[in-house]
Parts: sequence; structure tokens; C-alpha cells
Amino acid sequence: MSRLNLRLIPGHPDHDGGLGPLEGVHERFTPFIAALSILQCASLAESISTQTVVSSAIVYPWMAMVLLVDVALFICPLLVFTDKLWAARTAGSGQYGRFAARYVSEFEAKWTDRALPEGALLLGTPDIQSLADLSSAFRDVKEMRWITAGPRLLTMMALAAIVPFAPLLLFQYPVGELAEKFLSKLIGL
Repeated sequence: MSRLNLRLIPGHPDHDGGLGPLEGVHERFTPFIAALSILQCASLAESISTQTVVSSAIVYPWMAMVLLVDVALFICPLLVFTDKLWAARTAGSGQYGRFAARYVSEFEAKWTDRALPEGALLLGTPDIQSLADLSSAFRDVKEMRWITAGPRLLTMMALAAIVPFAPLLLFQYPVGELAEKFLSKLIGL
């Protein structure tokens, strides 16, 4: 995979050089991640309820282990494209930088370095909008990621791994105690 001759586009709005659909594919793994967490939680719940585990604090290391396994299984394969993404970002920064320098020099020469001709309109000129568009495109190149996993995917996968562990907290904090704490905070007593 890493030897594929990819034509990555540094200015692509997905910030992945055009590999953004890979993130969508990995989103499909979130139910599997949730299922793995649910199985682990069921095993831990059985161990806690039968008291084969001394403390319910064992949940936290297992939660970390599930997150590490999920990262290894579902995020690390995306690192295959890291060197190509980084190379495309570096090359794109150079290309867009040279183009931006040339454009801004011509823009300044036209609009700021000399007196405007009589009747020249500033409002509605396409040059200013083009400068804003160039700035946006240059920002897209600079924000290109080195992995095709964005914050949305990482959040979805983390929630799918962690949320199933929430019921295990009831072993440590019984429902009555939680309700009492909630009501005391709500009423202010």
C-alpha cells in the first residue's frame, strides 16, 4: 500500500490530500469497536459481581487496554499513508507558497504601490476575492493532516470504546448513592 503511486492533492478540502473517503470507511468499524467493548464489559461485570476481582477499579486499566487495542487495529493501518501525505503537504506548501508570493506581489503592485487611476473601483473587484480564496487554499495546504483520521473519527471510535464501560461504574457507585448526590446538588443541600 505504501508503494502506491498516489496523486495526492495538497489543497484538497478534506485535509487528507483526497484520501478523505478512507475516514468514512473506518467509521463503519465503530459498531465492531462497541461490540468488543461490550464483550469486555460483560466479562468484567461478571468478574466483579462474582467477586473474583477484588476492586471495581480494575475497569480503568481495561478501558485503557481496549482503547490501545482499538488504536492498533483501526487507526494504525492509516499510518501507511503518512509519508506520502507528509511529502504532499511539504511539496504543496512550497508550490502554494511560491504562487502566493507571486500573486501577493502583483496584487500589492497593482493596488497599494501606485496611485489608482481615476474611476478605478475598489468595491466589487475580483482581485480582492481572489486574494481571500488564495489565502483559504493556502490554509488548506497548511492544515493537511499526516493521518487520514480526523477528530470526528477519533471521537466516534473513542466513544464506541468507552461508553459501554459506563454501567460498570454502578458497581463502584450504587444507583441510590448517585441519585442522592444528584438530588443534593440539584436542591443545594
